[in-house]
Amino acid sequence: MALSIYGQVTDIQTSDPVEDATITIVGPGSPETLYVTTTSIGTAGPGGYFTFEFTFEQMLELMGGSHHKTITFKVYDGVVFLGAQDAVISALTFRGTETIGVQVDASYTPPQNGFLYTIAGQVVEADGTPITGIDVKVYQKKLASELLLETEQTASDGRFIIRYEGPPGSHPDQASIDIIVRAYDGQDIVASEGPITNPRWDLTLLLVRDNEALRGPPAVTTYMSAIDPHRDGIDYHNLTADQVDYLSRKTGFDGTVIAIVARAHQLEDALGIDAEVFYGLAHAGFPLSTGVLLGLDADTVDTALTSAIADNAIPATIAQDIPTITAALAAARLDRAVPQVNPHITTLGSVLAAASLAAGIPRSFAEAYIGHEGSVEVFWTDLRNDPNFGNTVVDTIQFALQAGAITASHAPLVKLLDQKRGQAEFSRAAELAQFTDQDWIDMLGEEVDNSPVSTPAGIPGADETARRSNYGRAISRMVEDLFPSAHLAYHLPEGAVTADVASFVIQNPGFSFERTSIDSFLPSAAGVPVDPAEKEVLRQDLLKVQRVFRVAPRYGRSAAAGVLLDADISSARQIQSFGAAAFRTTYGSALGGDAIADSVFASADAIASTALAANGR
Repeated sequence: MALSIYGQVTDIQTSDPVEDATITIVGPGSPETLYVTTTSIGTAGPGGYFTFEFTFEQMLELMGGSHHKTITFKVYDGVVFLGAQDAVISALTFRGTETIGVQVDASYTPPQNGFLYTIAGQVVEADGTPITGIDVKVYQKKLASELLLETEQTASDGRFIIRYEGPPGSHPDQASIDIIVRAYDGQDIVASEGPITNPRWDLTLLLVRDNEALRGPPAVTTYMSAIDPHRDGIDYHNLTADQVDYLSRKTGFDGTVIAIVARAHQLEDALGIDAEVFYGLAHAGFPLSTGVLLGLDADTVDTALTSAIADNAIPATIAQDIPTITAALAAARLDRAVPQVNPHITTLGSVLAAASLAAGIPRSFAEAYIGHEGSVEVFWTDLRNDPNFGNTVVDTIQFALQAGAITASHAPLVKLLDQKRGQAEFSRAAELAQFTDQDWIDMLGEEVDNSPVSTPAGIPGADETARRSNYGRAISRMVEDLFPSAHLAYHLPEGAVTADVASFVIQNPGFSFERTSIDSFLPSAAGVPVDPAEKEVLRQDLLKVQRVFRVAPRYGRSAAAGVLLDADISSARQIQSFGAAAFRTTYGSALGGDAIADSVFASADAIASTALAANGR
């Protein structure tokens, strides 16, 4: 397969093709000529075309192991240097995927005496952005003085070509002179080079503002500059997987890079933050997931973007915008939680909007939560002390959030529960444990805002009745799992206890049959009878229920505990005394199967054996 670089030389003043000129390729900043060719007249269009042909080995040598390489084309008309231009090439360039345009200044007047010397260059920012419309001046440098030789202005691409005559006695290849080249913006020096002793006749210069080191364009700019000519009018955010693959083939860039650039533009459209910012965050290793990005704190974003700038992955100008960027991400994070307009369109917004909260409170709550640093406990304490919230509002918010968790954020049901709470049917989410499967199913038939509560989308079932049944039972299981102590206390078999265990559990939110030491908890607990006899009854009932709670399985705990209490079984030792087989035979069916019976026996056996060992020491 033939490997070639195709190009065309045109006059920067007239756009006419420049024919019969000699073109050389050199490396950036290198005076060494690598390859030489002569422009030829094309047969299918205007002239000035040139072709460099390479063997595969020569291509590898020129690329130097790089995926993309910057090379310089230098153009000559005999002994007159017409100009130079850089171009970024890749392996695809050698397959004829592009024609490289080289613009030169072909209009010149041969000198009457001596030789004509040319400086071709460009004035740029440190990132490679051209600086246009400024003066570039060449001075002859002497020991104590300078003499202005020529002045030119930079073009739209920051390029300039200056020609001057060398003094008598100069060699054709280099002038017997010392020169200084300066770029001026008005009276201010933008960049300078020199003194240059005995400058070449075909000198090329790159002047960087403030004489900084050239970083070159950021990676994201390089990628987009190469991709843009091939997008065929398709916006980045609309690129399909096949189109990304096509662009990868056309540009030589890895498809992952193009996909990241496309995703960065999608986020720009969605969040109103420049795509380069998201490319920088991807460069720092963060996946371009909206949830992940909006979860980043300001310090993390600052560190990531600063690192990407240092790696020249994104423009350095982004540094000054980092405070604005972090503020925009915070605002987007807030809008994702509870939008300013139509707050009910998000999950959190719909749950809070369903509660009896004043307008603006849901968003203020989200803003306070997002901006809080510290533990959740401190957050709620601070919110209760905030005059814009207070205890009543915080209680309503907490109930709404708990109701949302129980109902899979089904706003109509959250609103119904909030209304029932407002009518004093209950005050805390734990009190929802009193309801049976059928209670929940019945609630789904009640109306809110003149429509049945019904079920959220996605609940399985052949019809509305089946869906309500499935959803109601699921809620009941969720409540039992979230509030196991309250659920068991509410659903104890009749006659299993004498004291009002459910009332005690509800009055003491910190109480748990699983973790609480009852004898240590009772002295400071709420709802404890004053009468010593009644207090002892409560204590014995709590201990009894706790013993059964600890042997019952997590799922279906209340039902299993009820079976045991109905059978007057209230300790692990009683269960152990049956033996595994006898216990399974006797209670397997009532407990819901042999597997559950075996689980209960195993828990009881472990507890009883541990207690026996402890008492024997």
